Amino acid sequence: MSDSGTSSDTLRAKYTFGSLYLTYIPLNDMTHLLGEDEKFAVLASRPPFRETLQVFKAFLDETRGQDMNDAVAFVQLDLNTNKAGVKRMSDRDGEISPIPWSESQVLGIAGFCDAFLNSLLVFEKKHSSIVAGKVTLARAWKDIESLKKNPYIAAVRSATLDRPFTSLRGRRPGELRDLKSENKEIYAAIRRFTAVERTGDEGFIKISNPSRTGKLVEDAGWLTGERCRHADIVLPGLRNIVLPGLRKGKETLGHGQSGRGPLGRKAHGRFGGGS
Repeated sequence: MSDSGTSSDTLRAKYTFGSLYLTYIPLNDMTHLLGEDEKFAVLASRPPFRETLQVFKAFLDETRGQDMNDAVAFVQLDLNTNKAGVKRMSDRDGEISPIPWSESQVLGIAGFCDAFLNSLLVFEKKHSSIVAGKVTLARAWKDIESLKKNPYIAAVRSATLDRPFTSLRGRRPGELRDLKSENKEIYAAIRRFTAVERTGDEGFIKISNPSRTGKLVEDAGWLTGERCRHADIVLPGLRNIVLPGLRKGKETLGHGQSGRGPLGRKAHGRFGGGS
């Protein structure tokens, strides 16, 4: 059995050629996800996941912030041999480099990744429905709340729901008025969301120690706009800004500058959420 409770035979049959492949975007999401203390604690509290997630997180952390040439192109979890391998952008040959994980670790990581990918597919479906306006305002809010609580969805991913919801709310003023009498709880929650949006409260990153800017930006939610407490410097909700030290202290503050993404990609920082 894998860590998710799914048997290795089931996983092997599910994926073509008996291998599970992880490409840049899901690996990037998992890097963010396992970097969130709260969600990591929830996932790791399940006994089978404890060792597996520590091992997988260590691998992702090791590749975090590498130059593009050394960035991970994909990871293969071979469920026929219970072995894992990695290909990097700079690889010039057709060989895959082995990752020194035990058979049980490979199966455990595969089980976790399967559960993660299933949740990501659900996220994409609900995100598309909100963007296309195929759901009611109330349904969209419930879906967003559910996805934000899902332990397999990273905060950086769930934050991309804010802008589509804002657009949907703007197109459905009648529905919002109706909610005031039909569902006061959801109405109040949407009004609170609107109030925060208008004040820009979630568009501020607070920094107390410029020498630790990069770490503080990550702690505060670099791409999610969450706020860092106990700070004496406040920056308004700037977009496409990378602060000093975001990646090894080499970047400087300025509009439109870019830094290294978690797995080596050049990426623009976004404050206050949005897609």
